[in-house]
Amino acid sequence: MWYGDISSFHYGLRRIDHVVGFLLELAPVAEYIAGFTGFHEFVEFTAEDVGTAESGLNVVVLANNTETVLLNLTEPLHGTKRRSQIQTYLDHHGGPGVQHIALASDDVLGTLRQMIWATGGGGGGGFDFLVPPPPNYYDGVRRRAGDVLSEAQIKGCQELGVLVDRDMTKEFCSKSSPSRQTLFLEVIQRIGCMEKDDESGREHQRGGCGGFGKGNFHELFKAVEEYEKSLEAKLVCDISSFHYGLRRIDHVVGFLLELAPVAEYIAGFTGFHEFVEFTAEDVGTAESGLNVVVLANNTETVLLNLTEPLHGTKRRSQIQTYLDHHGGPGVQHIALASDDVLGTLRQMIWATGGAAGGGFDFLEPPPPNYYDGVRRRAGVVLSEAQIKGCQELGVLVDRDMTKEFCSKSSPSRQTLFLEVIQRIGCMEKDDESGREHQRGGCGGFGKGNFHELFKAVEEYEKSLEAKLVCQ
Repeated sequence: MWYGDISSFHYGLRRIDHVVGFLLELAPVAEYIAGFTGFHEFVEFTAEDVGTAESGLNVVVLANNTETVLLNLTEPLHGTKRRSQIQTYLDHHGGPGVQHIALASDDVLGTLRQMIWATGGGGGGGFDFLVPPPPNYYDGVRRRAGDVLSEAQIKGCQELGVLVDRDMTKEFCSKSSPSRQTLFLEVIQRIGCMEKDDESGREHQRGGCGGFGKGNFHELFKAVEEYEKSLEAKLVCDISSFHYGLRRIDHVVGFLLELAPVAEYIAGFTGFHEFVEFTAEDVGTAESGLNVVVLANNTETVLLNLTEPLHGTKRRSQIQTYLDHHGGPGVQHIALASDDVLGTLRQMIWATGGAAGGGFDFLEPPPPNYYDGVRRRAGVVLSEAQIKGCQELGVLVDRDMTKEFCSKSSPSRQTLFLEVIQRIGCMEKDDESGREHQRGGCGGFGKGNFHELFKAVEEYEKSLEAKLVCQ
């Protein structure tokens, strides 16, 4: 595919910084997620903090212990002059879902200029930006950030419409589609918060550096509101101390009506390359199938899985089921990376007094003979005790050395679910510090696990259909 040709460009995109979900009701979802992950409240905002004179929202950001996994949960405020933009999303989206994904850059100005250059100078490198703040906004930036940013950097932010918060974050955002105001992208750079590693002496940035700057949040909310107004005008004319081992967002999976144009579009303004491609022959079943392309940044630490349904099969593809229930394309699941997937799962179960799944139900485990295959292909890496642990808990193990488990989606609305994944091996030594680290994208997207997951979801759909018939 052509988009692999621009993978050598350096865009500075390093990882997924945070994911934002819009909800009908915040409190029960926040409690539910914290209950089985051990995440704590990182920050909370109300309409008084970040709303406008016309509309508002309530926000809770949950984080893991090291604050390297950030989940922003947001609900609309009702009874205001304008309908909240969160409600607009919920209406267009057909219910709760992921509203935006933020990618972390080590140079947000360089990233943006590279995106623009990659598409021949087109504004936004293929996407439109939200309306920039007024010029006097950057006078405030000089006052609160002049000791950290140079005048040239501040002028660069003003030129490109980049937001700079007093807590030292810089970011810019794309617009969502005017016809369906749902998912958009953000690029963020966190500044400062450097800490020295006692062992290597090297500096690294503390997790969650800069927080969720209230100033940027307010400006972003205001900009989206102004964007909504412009579209309307056109129409007129506490268990946080537990250790769960969840470290970061490993990948995000989107289900689409048509794969190729979306993959080309995203690769066109990010410089992402094709990491792996699957067809129904690779991972489908005898009854249904799918096509998949996974895009990755240069270091393969940001992985976006794009999937379309296969038509003309015996059964309707589960991807099509998602699209129907979801009201169109969207994020179908979020995978959280663990350094010990068995420990993570056991901690989730313990945290809820022994309830299976720590509060959520699992997809059906593979048959017992599946683990005989695990012993053959992974016995040199995993001990017998680890394999038995995987079998006991229904954890998948691929020949490419990934281990994972998944929750079920809601029976009434088969959309978003969660996955926890552990990548094994691929260790490399840092030339400077001598310390080992895991290579980005280690283990790939194991074909075996992908097939087993697809098959498990198909069996789950069949069980729901059988219940409907019985009722």
